[in-house]
Amino acid sequence: MAKARITDFQGRTCVVTGAASGIGRAAALDLAARGARLALCDREAGALESTAQRCREISGSAPVVAAFDITSFEETKAFADETIAELGVPSAVFHVAGTSKWGAVDKMVHEDWKLLVDVNLMGTVHVVESFVPPMMKAARPGALAMVSSAAGLIGMPWHGAYSATKFGVRGIAEVLRFDLESKRISVHIVTPGAVDTPLVNKIQISGVDTSDPAVAEAQARFSKHAVTPEVAAKKMIDGVTKGKYIIQTSRDIALAFAAQRYFPPAYNLAMRGLNRYLLSVAKKAGVEV
Repeated sequence: MAKARITDFQGRTCVVTGAASGIGRAAALDLAARGARLALCDREAGALESTAQRCREISGSAPVVAAFDITSFEETKAFADETIAELGVPSAVFHVAGTSKWGAVDKMVHEDWKLLVDVNLMGTVHVVESFVPPMMKAARPGALAMVSSAAGLIGMPWHGAYSATKFGVRGIAEVLRFDLESKRISVHIVTPGAVDTPLVNKIQISGVDTSDPAVAEAQARFSKHAVTPEVAAKKMIDGVTKGKYIIQTSRDIALAFAAQRYFPPAYNLAMRGLNRYLLSVAKKAGVEV
């Protein structure tokens, strides 16, 4: 069976979650420039409206806009229903919405784990439940792209809770890419490393004062590897048109993922070294480790 693939977005209905900022906003603007008809959501109403206004200026078309929390299945389903009523069944869904928090397992509290699961994993489930069945019934080519993370590919230190959710997103994609093939819906997993977004710039680390100079220095080093949201969004959208399953936005993560699979000793050495580095940063910041 030949794989279905969307190669352009002109006149197609596209959904973007997390569209108020970062990769989601950049994706919305990119798709608007490609002539897509957009449905946008985020919990930040003001910033979301700013994105929608810019999309209107670019394409001349008014997006469907809904401000709500992706942790609510009812509101996600209502957004899907509104999108379908206004624009028709989507040709593509770009699920970008998510949150992040790092921390050693003894510093993370139960609420941290639950928040990450509710937003990153269950939010993804809500999007899949709300949009995929109508796309299956539409019996035409479609695409589902879900943002996981580098932490959904490799075992990054202090990412236990975050990785649990992002590996979960990857697991959903791994199953759906075969389940939906006969329905002509391509499935894609996006695995960004460092991206210069508000989520990265305001990273929370349980038990660590992120304003401490030692932490700020480490964050500055991390940010040096960051790509812009525009670069990440373009790679995501282009990856969908090229039929890529795993879409990577930076070479360092591609290298780490390759090392994990093909050169385990090098990968293990790198992860242990990174772990030691983060522990040293925490100690400098006065954290008992």
